[in-house]
Amino acid sequence: MLVVDIPAASTRRFLDRHPALTATRPIQIPGGTLNWGDGRPAAIDSSMIAISPDGRWIVLQAPGNYLARVDTSTFTDPDITPAAMEEIVTQWYKTPSLGGMTIGPDGTLYWSDVSTGSILSYSTGRIPRRLITDPRLTYPGTPGLDGHGHLFVPTMQLDHSAAFQNGKATVKWPITVYQLTLPTTPPPT
Repeated sequence: MLVVDIPAASTRRFLDRHPALTATRPIQIPGGTLNWGDGRPAAIDSSMIAISPDGRWIVLQAPGNYLARVDTSTFTDPDITPAAMEEIVTQWYKTPSLGGMTIGPDGTLYWSDVSTGSILSYSTGRIPRRLITDPRLTYPGTPGLDGHGHLFVPTMQLDHSAAFQNGKATVKWPITVYQLTLPTTPPPT
């Protein structure tokens, strides 16, 4: 992760090869492990990063790993050592394999579970909630929020792309984006 200090015109590198950003588990899909076209299990390094609305936390995850978070003050501490940085990353939740995640204005995380075709939320109080499971959510991607209580989820079908299908894509067109009205009640505790 690179942090750029624009006024100082400097850049610092953090979390290089940290387990929280490195693929350590294969991605699971409804049929089992997602494999590259040559049969090797697919493992993709961290591609999901979100910042809490108050700017205090960075939440990150590789698609098959666990959700982790880091206090952003760590990145502005000029005296932080690489060893201290290794320890500052907190495993926050054991998620399923994700296709994407976003964070709402209240700090609730929303993510797409590619292993079950589900959309889940995770409140700031660490309460998980399954919002929907639907077979039409084929490898759902990164959800987007509209600010009016709706979540939009694309069905990427990444597992049907040529890279995972021996060079021949099996994507069913058109790609669909589904709209989900978010619940207005708090999750059960």
